Amino acid sequence: MNFKNVRVPKVPGGGAASALSTAAVLGGLGIYAAFNSLYTVEGGHRAIVFNRVVGIKDKGSQQAGPALALAGSPSL
Repeated sequence: MNFKNVRVPKVPGGGAASALSTAAVLGGLGIYAAFNSLYTVEGGHRAIVFNRVVGIKDKGSQQAGPALALAGSPSL
């Protein structure tokens, strides 16, 4: 076989549409993660903090109101 005369089709670079769709997907994932990190502790209740590595933590959120659970945070 002679591969010297083989033509390779040109693939479009994408340009602005590709950059915009990438930004939209990454932004959507960020918003999804932010909304799933928020939780509310009702007045008179305590939150139970569960970590997949060590299990249920001794300290829970002592304050009533909205809180933020970050991945990898050692305590609240």
